Amino acid sequence: MKKIILFTLLCTVTSQAFAQKEVFFNNTKPEDLKVESFKGVEIQTAFNPFAIFNSHRFNNILPLYLGFFSEQRIAPTWTLDYSIGLTGSRFKMSIYNPVFYDSISSSYSGEYGPNQAYKNGYSLTLKAGIEPRWYWNYKKRAINNHAKLNSGWFVSAPLMYEYSLYSSYDQYLNSISNYRSLGYISLKPTIGYRQAITNNIFLEGSFGYGIGLSIYSFNDKFRCGITNGFPELKIKAAYTFK
Repeated sequence: MKKIILFTLLCTVTSQAFAQKEVFFNNTKPEDLKVESFKGVEIQTAFNPFAIFNSHRFNNILPLYLGFFSEQRIAPTWTLDYSIGLTGSRFKMSIYNPVFYDSISSSYSGEYGPNQAYKNGYSLTLKAGIEPRWYWNYKKRAINNHAKLNSGWFVSAPLMYEYSLYSSYDQYLNSISNYRSLGYISLKPTIGYRQAITNNIFLEGSFGYGIGLSIYSFNDKFRCGITNGFPELKIKAAYTFK
């Protein structure tokens, strides 16, 4: 009798376990899994990893960005991230020889360029951007309950606009008559990884390689110039409001 009761209990527990497993997988269809949408504040720093080979930049303090972001779902594994904030930095800068423009003769005097001296420079930049992201392994991680706050690998293409509110370089650029910076646009294909720490905090690391477009006016004429490609490592921490 005891054996029959034990066998019955064992069969009941086993059948319930398989039933629960079956219900779980039936309710977790791949098409029902979607990335999250949320807003929050973020703090980050970014730098060119090859800049350490430039001796006069080795001791520079890394730039610090503080801003607001809104990450919105546009597809099951895609988001569109809007951001705006301020970046402050301190750096070593070359002291440039000034150039003067003579409007009467329409000519310049002096030799514009860096000399052998350096000084500390400072900058404050307004940044705004939009970034489409694809979390390619999101559904697999979500099934395993590892995708909180969209944790996982992603690829993206951040498009950023930067406008200098203040820079120590301005005093040298302004020595060239009629020069005015109108901003800087960059596009940087990126691969990165995000990891949730709590229900509202996550950390993120990424590597990107981009190109930029400098926009300025010179002698009252609108001009722009493409900058060389540059690598960038970025580390970010964020708090979400959900």
